[in-house]
Amino acid sequence: MAQDEELTVFFADICDSTELYEVQGDTVAHEQIDNAIKILGRITANHQGTLIKTIGDEVMCTFPTPDAAFRAAAEMHETLCKELRVKTGFHTGPVLREPGDLYGDTVNVASRVVGMSKAGEILMTRATADLLSPDLRGLTHKICQATFKGKSHPVSIHGVVLEDDEMTTVTQSVDSSHIQLGSLRTMVLLYHDARTEVALDCPATVLGRSADCGLIVDNPKVSRRHASIEYKQGAYYLTDHSTNGTYLVFPGGERQFLKREGTRMPKSGFILLGEYPDDELENAIEFWCGD
Repeated sequence: MAQDEELTVFFADICDSTELYEVQGDTVAHEQIDNAIKILGRITANHQGTLIKTIGDEVMCTFPTPDAAFRAAAEMHETLCKELRVKTGFHTGPVLREPGDLYGDTVNVASRVVGMSKAGEILMTRATADLLSPDLRGLTHKICQATFKGKSHPVSIHGVVLEDDEMTTVTQSVDSSHIQLGSLRTMVLLYHDARTEVALDCPATVLGRSADCGLIVDNPKVSRRHASIEYKQGAYYLTDHSTNGTYLVFPGGERQFLKREGTRMPKSGFILLGEYPDDELENAIEFWCGD
């Protein structure tokens, strides 16, 4: 008889397994993935989680709280990043438990969340992020709005974008009640449903109406190549190239107007191309990055 419980349903998916089989051969690849699955299971248990089942190169687990799921995801990324990359996603809600499996809307949503994830990401629904303790919730950002089949309203997806190796290292401190996040050197730009990233070693990312822009903003007030963002001298800089100018909105609400000039950007905020920022910031580009 199925029982209705409130749990955090969590998926972790090992990335690029098809390529691994092609490059390493069946025997070696199978051993690597099998070892990785065992590591994921061990980390799950270390955080009071339960491994429900494996699905090829993916595991489905449950955790008693979103905090436990977040910490497990962070450890999975840190542990596997040198050999295999993993993507993770989770959602909290009621589930129907049966021997060896789970059912219900919560499971379906969690599966869709991990399906949106990329290597080096911890994704969750906003409803789940809101349940995190303040120290962990403060590490998350809005990633995008997602439309899921069967849902009458878009689902807000939040999470942490991790760039391992040269970008980000996720570790647990000696006091296991906290997670410390290393420098996030990638800047993330979010405009409605469009999302892009600006990396240290990439050329300037152009914002504007032109189809060849790194982030396309289809608005008659926006120039074809309106503004650009570039990393230099240890920081990200926003430069306006437009007719109507660009507004930079700081986290505290302060606004700076740029007209054919550039400025150093804060760690997070909003950009308005060609129009004055209203209270709702409907047409704003949201951005965030680390130190």
